Amino acid sequence: PSISLQHGDIVAMVGAENMVRAQKAGHLEALVSESLKETPIRFRDLSWEGDTVSIQTTIKERWREDKYGDWPQQLKEVGATVVWAQFGKMESLAGTDGLDSFTADYETLIHKWKKSVDRITLITPIAFESSNSNHQPNLVDNNTQLAIYVGAIRTLATKHQLGFVDLFYSSLLAPKRGEGFTRNGLHILPNQQRRYALLFASAA
Repeated sequence: PSISLQHGDIVAMVGAENMVRAQKAGHLEALVSESLKETPIRFRDLSWEGDTVSIQTTIKERWREDKYGDWPQQLKEVGATVVWAQFGKMESLAGTDGLDSFTADYETLIHKWKKSVDRITLITPIAFESSNSNHQPNLVDNNTQLAIYVGAIRTLATKHQLGFVDLFYSSLLAPKRGEGFTRNGLHILPNQQRRYALLFASAA
């Protein structure tokens, strides 16, 4: 299954800006918790704006005065039993030239997480949307590159027998209902977080 949760699990949410926004909004946690109300679970936020598979601020800078340490130490500290990870959107802007390093760095992360948890789910980013601004490039053009990175994420999930939730193709197929998930083409709007949670549920 895409996600496999058990009684008492603690899910560490790892990723960049959109994972941060989802965690702060709470719709995704609420929806999952409600659907599994006979299986109490908890969530811990280890995501950070600007994180990539190459650099995670939670390791390099966050809580520097009494920092938790590397990934095995941090996951142990928060009691995580499951990791949900979402990377690839910003990394895809490097194009095909950056694909090999993205794949290698993501695989390194997976090995680190496996030292602490036995269940990991890789979540793809949603597709780029139009920025609706004459002062920004048409980000939709980057979906061709992002699709290649989504394929690499799927391959990693298959190789390591991990859960996989494809929000990229799901977001492309989702009804627009007059507006997209974002205003700037990148980051999910607060008033779209509930819809984003429902997209996650349908894709999982």
